[in-house]
Amino acid sequence: MHRMTPATPTNPAGSARTAQDAWRDLAEQAATGRSCSRTPTHSLLHPPCLDTTPSNTAVQRGRRTINVDTYKDEIIELLARKLSLRQISRALKQKHDVNISGITIQRRLQIWEIPWRQRAPQGVSDRPDLIARVKVLLTEFEGKYSTKEILDTLSNEGFPISDRTLRKIRTGLGIRLRVDDPEKLGSEFTTLKTRHTPPQKIIRPMKEAYLSQIRDINTHYILHTSLTFARAPPPFNSYAAKICDSANQGLPYMVTIDMTQKTPDGNDFVLGYAYLSPFRGHLVSYAPTVELTLFVHPDYQYRSIGSNLLKFLLDRVKKGSVNHKCEEEPHQGIDAPARVRNVIAVMAVDPEGKDEGEALRRWYIKRGFEECGRLKEVGYKRGHWIDTVYLQYSVPEADALPQVETAPSETV
Repeated sequence: MHRMTPATPTNPAGSARTAQDAWRDLAEQAATGRSCSRTPTHSLLHPPCLDTTPSNTAVQRGRRTINVDTYKDEIIELLARKLSLRQISRALKQKHDVNISGITIQRRLQIWEIPWRQRAPQGVSDRPDLIARVKVLLTEFEGKYSTKEILDTLSNEGFPISDRTLRKIRTGLGIRLRVDDPEKLGSEFTTLKTRHTPPQKIIRPMKEAYLSQIRDINTHYILHTSLTFARAPPPFNSYAAKICDSANQGLPYMVTIDMTQKTPDGNDFVLGYAYLSPFRGHLVSYAPTVELTLFVHPDYQYRSIGSNLLKFLLDRVKKGSVNHKCEEEPHQGIDAPARVRNVIAVMAVDPEGKDEGEALRRWYIKRGFEECGRLKEVGYKRGHWIDTVYLQYSVPEADALPQVETAPSETV
């Protein structure tokens, strides 16, 4: 008498069939359109087949397909205008209401074999050939090339690096940005640092010995950014006049210096500066409100220099030690000092800055400022329309009451 044994599924490889194998077979059947049994089963070895029969009530899911080639000519045109991939993506969204990410545009440019400035690979700033070429461009051709022209030159030579990488190489070489005579030497040139060590920062009042460095920092932002609407550096004597005006008006003008290095002429090395000035000119009624100006050396950004300068000024305002001596008309006498209780920051939203300029607005808000208004596209510089944002820092009413006004006596 023969024993009957149930048939068991076999596997060509001689191993037990797993649930993963079953799901793989199911996917292959669905891809080839083969039918499969719809008999329900509770075994993991034989999972139920999916019903792929089309239905009239089916809902289309996922993003709609966009043919990027349709916008090829427009993308190339925007790229020729030196727009970033993010700016191109935003322009297509505004004009055609299509969502094409910068990564998608980047990949399509590679398919179209169109050259563009890519992010440099990790560790490229340590390449000896790149460092040697940058040193030549910064020293032998001193003042001839701007930062943008240097980046374009390096990109054409096979070094597609960013401005940040260039700044890192320049700092490693001990070369800093300096503009002594923009009209004579061009937009920028370089001089050697005396030391390359971490800065030891000290905040102290402004003095005339720092004027040339203040002018250098300010000139960089005028020529290479949209953070200020000025397009040409002001004359040197205007910087000296600002020191006198601040002293006469009782408003602070502070600088941060690095105690670890000196300038070639032996002065303290300035890392940044900030000052308060009258808001809305010299109208006496605005005396309790002042406007903030703050700039950091371009080679020392993101080191809390601006944050420390701002905190220093705001602490003085909160303690009531800033009293504005306001004069409505020149040579008509200065009114009694008014205690400052409002600090206004009028910032330009630089489309070439971090996060297209919005990072600076968030920086102010994080430090106690409140956005009060935005003027849209009120300025045009470096090929972009620029917004300005008004931000206000106010001392609580109980802590900062302006001086009581007294009406002028009338002669009968």
